[in-house]
Amino acid sequence: MKNLTIFSFRLIVLILLFVLLSGSSCEDDPISSPTEHFEAVGIIIYSSGVKVFDYFGPDYDPTASAIDDTIKIQTGLTPRWEAKFYDENRIEIESPVDPDNSFGAQIDNANLLNIQWNAGEEGSFSFYLNGLMPGSTKIKFQILHGDHPDFETLPVVVTIN
Repeated sequence: MKNLTIFSFRLIVLILLFVLLSGSSCEDDPISSPTEHFEAVGIIIYSSGVKVFDYFGPDYDPTASAIDDTIKIQTGLTPRWEAKFYDENRIEIESPVDPDNSFGAQIDNANLLNIQWNAGEEGSFSFYLNGLMPGSTKIKFQILHGDHPDFETLPVVVTIN
């Protein structure tokens, strides 16, 4: 009888550990506070203080063919770019400073374009786009929280000349 009680106790402990450690997203995580998440609805990219790209999620039309909806670069590295963000009121806010946040991008055609950082600054909000050859591809800019995006743009066209 004593062995059955010890077995039952261990089984309950294992079940509780499994439930606590099972994969849950940030939104489902009852331990994380909402302040740990960077709330952005848009991105502004600057190069030497000049706005290169302006994306406000609620107003962005990925089907539009306007010049403003396309990033145009030359082959090779762009100058250093700096990402800032919009809150829900379209007020510009600084990039997150939480070390759990990093900057990333999903690129449709990595043979045409990649994102680069200075050594030791990988994932920072200061970056370069590298046009590898002429063509056109799409990119999604992201604020990563661990291994998943807390913010992601819709696909943005990048034309490399």
